[in-house]
Amino acid sequence: MRHPSELGLVLAMAGGALLIGSWIAMAATFVAVPFSLVRCACEGEALRSA
Repeated sequence: MRHPSELGLVLAMAGGALLIGSWIAMAATFVAVPFSLVRCACEGEALRSA
């Protein structure tokens, strides 16, 4: 895995949302996941082309 910090961020967001019982925070986690995936893909592409 090239981006363990991204996975850690998503897991921390989901865990925090579950811990406090906030569905709004869980929704924010689901919104953040695609952005994280796109960022990882862009960084991977940049590293391959460098």
